[in-house]
Amino acid sequence: MGKSTASRRLAQTLDKSCHINANLIYEMVVGRYLFPWQEVLKYIVLMADENTVRMRDGKRPPQEVMGDRAIEVFNEFKDKKIDCKYILDTSCKSIEDIVLEIKREERFIMEK
Repeated sequence: MGKSTASRRLAQTLDKSCHINANLIYEMVVGRYLFPWQEVLKYIVLMADENTVRMRDGKRPPQEVMGDRAIEVFNEFKDKKIDCKYILDTSCKSIEDIVLEIKREERFIMEK
């Protein structure tokens, strides 16, 4: 189970939440359409190791398999210089563990 599954499950467990496709967020930022977040905002980059990315991609329905593009995206994120406090390695974690860690960890709270 990957980022989308974990994100949807997390959103289902919180009172005030939503799951927004990352491409939509990218388009919002590029287009300067930003929400006026008024509450605590957590920023989490869910990442897995390369082998896990390949394995998870192979388990997708055939029409959703990314193949080499999955590794290209993986490498693009590794090159982004993301503050490590916001990265959550999901390689060996269950969806439930991922959700609990996101909810409990204060390291993901973005400074305003």
